[in-house]
Amino acid sequence: MSGRGRNVSLSPPWITLQRKFANTFGCDPAVTVGDLSDTSQSIMVLPIIVDDEKKGRALRTIIRQNFPMGNILVTTEVKNGKGKCWAAIIIENEKQLQDVITDAMAGNPLFVEAKLGAVPPFPRVGFIMTKTVVQFWNDDLSDFYGNFNGVTAEVVSDLINIVFGNNGSVQILMGTQQGH
Repeated sequence: MSGRGRNVSLSPPWITLQRKFANTFGCDPAVTVGDLSDTSQSIMVLPIIVDDEKKGRALRTIIRQNFPMGNILVTTEVKNGKGKCWAAIIIENEKQLQDVITDAMAGNPLFVEAKLGAVPPFPRVGFIMTKTVVQFWNDDLSDFYGNFNGVTAEVVSDLINIVFGNNGSVQILMGTQQGH
């Protein structure tokens, strides 16, 4: 391949991260995933804009805040269109986590449900996604078309907090919708 018509540079991991957010959480019409901005040579900010406070606080609770990538740190900011950052909700039990996931993902076509389930020794909340593939062009040299391809539940699991509560007593268990 000659490289004509396309830049021949590879996407850095922070660009892949932004695209993962844009192609999962950004599928919700109430959520805008912005472009990365540099705050220093080693810190980049990924803005996630949500004007609804209930959804914004729920997203801040489940979305990881920091993504260390070698000498670069990507930090997520969940805020409204006026720049007010939403505060996370402190999760105390699995029912509360189920409600927070539902509030965060309501309206996202990739989300199926948040489901209670106990797998000893810890209560778990199933975070169930559709059977779809997240795909975007990403200079992936292992794919014929240069695409990133990932099952939605696996992609989302990389972007969220999995453990909540005192001593990690409440956990998310990702899942993919069953059926044909």
